[in-house]
Amino acid sequence: MNRVVWALFTGAWAVIGGIGTGHLARVYLKYLSVEPAPWGTGAVTMVQIGFILLGVLLGWLLGALVYRRLLELAEEVVKLSFYDQVVSGLGAVIGLVVASLVSLPLIRAPAELSVPVFVVVAVICVLVSVLWLRRLAWFPPCTNETTRSRTIARSCWIPA
Repeated sequence: MNRVVWALFTGAWAVIGGIGTGHLARVYLKYLSVEPAPWGTGAVTMVQIGFILLGVLLGWLLGALVYRRLLELAEEVVKLSFYDQVVSGLGAVIGLVVASLVSLPLIRAPAELSVPVFVVVAVICVLVSVLWLRRLAWFPPCTNETTRSRTIARSCWIPA
């Protein structure tokens, strides 16, 4: 089951990479005034295919890296206390808000370009904000006389 999810996840990222670089190839060919006349239509098609294959490869690699990091994050969340899970959830919400603000300029872009870019930006922003917020020490240290364990230090802030 885990391999199927991995294949679907990395495949989706590869498709997003291929679509994104396909659009990039059109922009590249359009703005550099590459016309089929001097090269022929076969050469222009090869440039587009090269861009798409590069995007698929980069998307697949990035998808595999993000998937591994998401699995590590999921394993960490299961081991966390309730307080840490709440902080991680808050970090995910903050990441989605930041991703929405960062992606605001994409509102007028074509949907086939703006949606994949927003998904990539959202995943990156959520990962970064969850990790940042979990590492942020926004409460003073609280210690117990018998042990200085982090779990006990956090439990002393929860009212009994």
